[in-house]
Amino acid sequence: MQLLNNLGNLFIKQRIGQIDHFRSNPEDVQEKCLINLVQTARNTEYGRKFNFA
Repeated sequence: MQLLNNLGNLFIKQRIGQIDHFRSNPEDVQEKCLINLVQTARNTEYGRKFNFA
C-alpha cells in the first residue's frame, strides 16, 4: 500500500509541476502545441492541400 501511495504522490507532484508551467507560460505552451499539431498534420491530405510543410 505504501508503494502505491508513493507512486501516486510522485505522479501528482509531476502533474502539478506541469500545470504550474502551463499557467506560467501559456503562450509558449500553446505555440509548442500548435507547432506539434501542424507538424503532425503536414502529411495528411489537408496538410498537403494547405502547405503545412
